[in-house]
Amino acid sequence: MSGDPYGTPAWRRRLGVGVLATGALLIAVTAGRDVPREQPLVFRLDRPLDRGGRLTASFTRVGDAEANVGFTLELPPGPSRNVTHKVRLPNGDYIVTVDVAGGEPTENVQAEASGPSARAGETSARERVTLSGSEVVVPVREQPTP
Repeated sequence: MSGDPYGTPAWRRRLGVGVLATGALLIAVTAGRDVPREQPLVFRLDRPLDRGGRLTASFTRVGDAEANVGFTLELPPGPSRNVTHKVRLPNGDYIVTVDVAGGEPTENVQAEASGPSARAGETSARERVTLSGSEVVVPVREQPTP
């Protein structure tokens, strides 16, 4: 048998399909990093909003100047301190800015926020989070905004 098995048309066809499949896989992996995914979030408040309220959040990708996405939720009155929500964003590192308004602050918070510019019942937080498709807890600590 004389003949080069690598020079046959069948071998070249297999090699071509292999190169094409490898290229398609590399493109899919590269493009897949920027595909928005459903990201479950839990905003953990320091106190329940007994009278209801409003939570506003915005997400800015680390390195970007402007927010990529944001939302506002009307919160019903109740004893829960956890607010769950899902956003569609690509995986990565983000700065989450959260503002919570509503309800009456506790006496301790009123004493700490007794300055003339403090607004009762408002909290603002800024956290760096890494979104990867799994649930992320964003702590929202009670610090009245000026």
